[in-house]
Amino acid sequence: GQRVEASRTERLGTFVCAYKSSKKLYALVWNFKLKIPEGEIAIEMGSSETSSLKVRDAAKFFGAGKKVKFSRYLICKDVGDDAYRLFKGEIKADEVNSDTLVDSGTSSIIGGELNYGFTMPPSSVSLIELSSAE
Repeated sequence: GQRVEASRTERLGTFVCAYKSSKKLYALVWNFKLKIPEGEIAIEMGSSETSSLKVRDAAKFFGAGKKVKFSRYLICKDVGDDAYRLFKGEIKADEVNSDTLVDSGTSSIIGGELNYGFTMPPSSVSLIELSSAE
């Protein structure tokens, strides 16, 4: 895939990759405002953040008149608590990872753009998949 331009907010980070041949777009979004003092429990400085993933020229990428299928997976949640528990040996790394589907459906392209809104819990990472809904 090809990395595409993605803006960041003060609280959310984003990395987006597009696959033109399969008409799929993947976005990795993270909400991380955590203070992790050495050897101490993490202090959550963040909060849930409502945001949207806007795809300019969506009609060109996914196809004019097409609907777009979306899926959002919560890849990691409670990063701070998990990091501290990993450090203390209370849990194993494979117990931390999650790929829970938290949202899915279809959306319309309006005015050539796609706008998908969502809320990110504090200290979490989500993977969003967008594809043409044939």
